[in-house]
Amino acid sequence: MINPPNKIRTPKFMSQRLILLRKKVQLICDEIVALQKECSHIHLTKKYGASTGNYDPSSDGYWLDWHCTDCDKKWTTGQEESRLYPHAVDITHKP
Repeated sequence: MINPPNKIRTPKFMSQRLILLRKKVQLICDEIVALQKECSHIHLTKKYGASTGNYDPSSDGYWLDWHCTDCDKKWTTGQEESRLYPHAVDITHKP
């Protein structure tokens, strides 16, 4: 609940309220993570990424960015894991 702007709040109240709100946010974040762990990631996209052209070619990097549109989980893996989800839609060259 948002308090009316005309009420003056003490520093103690403010810090206690902030602690309470952060605990609520953490509980919600934990619930989201649990939900994402249960998701089978059926509606999934993948996007290939690379960092090339470095002075030292051994510093070049290649990865995949994944996004599940069902649970909104986003994560990155190496491109060697491209076959983890064969049903993923490749959006590398889409705007």
